[in-house]
Amino acid sequence: MTLGKQDLNGKLTKPEQSVNCSQQTTRLTAKNNDLDIAESNSLSVEQPELDINSATADELIVHIMTKAAGTSSIYKYLAKLRKISPIYRMGELPVLFCTNYKYSDFVFRDHRFGKPSANDNHNLTAQMMSPAGLTESAMLKHSMLMKNPPDHTRLRSLVSKTFTPSRLNKLKPQIELITDDILNKVSDIKEVEVMEHIAFRLPVRIIGELIGMPTEDRDQFRYVVANSIAAMEPSATLEQIKNASQAMSTMELYMKEFIVEKKRHPGDDLCSELINAHVYKDKLNEDELIGTLVLLFAAGFETTTNLIGNGLYSLLSNIDQYESLKSNPSYIESAVEEMLRYESPVQLDARVAFEDCHIGETAVKKHDTVVIFIGAANRDPLQFDNPDIFNVTRAPNNPLSFAAGIHHCLGANLSRLEGKIVFSKMLERFKDINLTDEKVVWRNSFILRGLKELNVTFG
Repeated sequence: MTLGKQDLNGKLTKPEQSVNCSQQTTRLTAKNNDLDIAESNSLSVEQPELDINSATADELIVHIMTKAAGTSSIYKYLAKLRKISPIYRMGELPVLFCTNYKYSDFVFRDHRFGKPSANDNHNLTAQMMSPAGLTESAMLKHSMLMKNPPDHTRLRSLVSKTFTPSRLNKLKPQIELITDDILNKVSDIKEVEVMEHIAFRLPVRIIGELIGMPTEDRDQFRYVVANSIAAMEPSATLEQIKNASQAMSTMELYMKEFIVEKKRHPGDDLCSELINAHVYKDKLNEDELIGTLVLLFAAGFETTTNLIGNGLYSLLSNIDQYESLKSNPSYIESAVEEMLRYESPVQLDARVAFEDCHIGETAVKKHDTVVIFIGAANRDPLQFDNPDIFNVTRAPNNPLSFAAGIHHCLGANLSRLEGKIVFSKMLERFKDINLTDEKVVWRNSFILRGLKELNVTFG
């Protein structure tokens, strides 16, 4: 059965249905596989510069979250906002903006802050998602993404063993084989568009293998996932929010059919393990199972895709660091951490206050939303020496790119492992890697920072 066909504007259109007799599993298709996510809204255009010397904190926040999103100049505005006030309340609104490392780390870890409930009308996050019914989606309402203890603890425990160091170590040979296969396919191409052929292909194959998704179904999720996450942007239009709601419904319909098929034919994969927990141990219900699978697959490739793209661009834009890493492969672990810090794939996260408290000397009221600018925290000069310099040997280096505390990204170590393998193999295999154009176009997205495309030549 085919669901969620996309037209040339990247929007979801009326589902088409067909029956595959060998496997009755929902399929997602896209008419134009050369089209990037929500093309009409995804291209970044350098916006008129805000006078940074005279700009107020309010003006900077608006500029950062709208016009500066997806530009190369965003970090200077974040630095200016941090200089004005590392924790700033916008007028009388129930929202504070955090830009330094110390306070960001504190909010991530302190038990008095947590994820906003999808149905909590007191906080801004729920209000932003409610117009098109996003708060009713399984991923937001029933997965661990928007849960707090004890439900968060229960749901996370069911999947966390998949991402333990020992399990990832067993997965390493498979990731290496997949990486070799992907690089073999691009090795004879004169000019390679990295985002399409490497940055997306690797993580989507890895997470697909982990959850047991059929190979032929994976690529089609790229466009549907992109539509769904577009609604999370601060500047999202009502149309984008409605498209996101439809995209999430499409993914949930697929997962329902996928679960039915897995019940008939279980395998050695995470989906089968979760079904076992659902059926025999009564540890998660049907909605939680669907929401968890949608979250794992969507989050499983989007962040790593941007880590690979942003990381390679940072490396090739700093030739001395490229040469240093190429000459010293042992630097790979610190290099990947620096890629995460310097151009964080995730730029914004938020927590809600469960009670009245303080961040430093700033009073926070119950139900206040604290918006954390991760990209600013990762370039805080009080935490990192020369933060605007890309340094593959930086130490110590503990960026907040995957957050911290109990909501620390579950797949962080998998993403790091994929990054270490793909960069190591690229640098080992190719004598030279060069940008075809030093000026790149960022996607017009603030929360998830990534490139529209990245063209390189392999020598």
